[in-house]
Amino acid sequence: MPEAGKATIYSVAERAQVSIATVSRVLSGANRVSSGSRDRVLAAVRELDYIPDRAARSLVAKRHQALGLVLPELGGYYYPELLTGFESLAAERRMSVILTVVAAGSDVEASLAELCSRVDAVAVMDGAGTLAPAQLRALGRRTPLVVIGGAPDRPAAITTSSRENARLLTAHLLDHGRTRPIFAGSPELAADAAARWQGFQDALRERGLRVPPPQPSGFDAAEGAQIGGRIASGELDCDAVVCVNDEVALGLCLALRRHGLSVGEQIAVTGWDDAPATRYTTPGITTVAQPVRELGRAAAVRLLDLIDGRTAETPLELSTRIVLRGSCGCPDTPPWAIGPGGPTKESS
Repeated sequence: MPEAGKATIYSVAERAQVSIATVSRVLSGANRVSSGSRDRVLAAVRELDYIPDRAARSLVAKRHQALGLVLPELGGYYYPELLTGFESLAAERRMSVILTVVAAGSDVEASLAELCSRVDAVAVMDGAGTLAPAQLRALGRRTPLVVIGGAPDRPAAITTSSRENARLLTAHLLDHGRTRPIFAGSPELAADAAARWQGFQDALRERGLRVPPPQPSGFDAAEGAQIGGRIASGELDCDAVVCVNDEVALGLCLALRRHGLSVGEQIAVTGWDDAPATRYTTPGITTVAQPVRELGRAAAVRLLDLIDGRTAETPLELSTRIVLRGSCGCPDTPPWAIGPGGPTKESS
């Protein structure tokens, strides 16, 4: 220990024979430090029993030691999973997370500007394309920024694949003998919804089948239930429904069962996301598993790369995986059998 007072970042730097900026980078988890310097800094921290002062460390590094995450909501399965992945990576790198929930109709740009003043970099969930590319680029010039979801032309966009597995999923229904599938979801609401709708169309056109218009729907179970009621009443003529997400599929299946229709036999239904509830319905719901937690981690990794001066202009697309269960007409599988060895179909 030093002769007087507690250890400081200056005494750690002196003991490790490095600059205080290097000490700060090591303590913040930055990558731009040689292994030898990192080892000496960590040894000095242990020998001096140094406890970093967060405010001082941020001042030396000219950083807030925080990442921002902007989400449209926190309900359902998707957003908590995304947040968990984002926070887990930030914690590993000794960064805090400031979460901002921006509801539809609010001033997103103003909220982002305020958030950018408090963090070192920001990830924005903008699947609905609320902000124009020019607005995002302007924000990105002030603060490192990535966009989760949305069209691939977004700056440093990170997405999950949708179109190809939507095509394969729809083709799977056609292989089961379904001839009148419909799409439940409004493509204009989000880029991933549009991609799934496009994949649905691709599959039908490959077989020379007519493409029916999409049935308008948001992303919650109540809207799926409304579509289920319209099918049961005969207003909608179909023998299969490709739903934009699992929430819509769950509501639709519930409505069909309440009206005495058999899911998987009379009407095939598929979802998207592989939410836990899809494994425990009867029958289980065929869906597409998205690596949502990994998506959150990837966004945090890309932000830290940007902070460290590495560019990230190329969009990143994570793979998705089709999970076959009873709602599409396949043999149903008990929920305890679902997993790495369960009934899955990988995209090519």
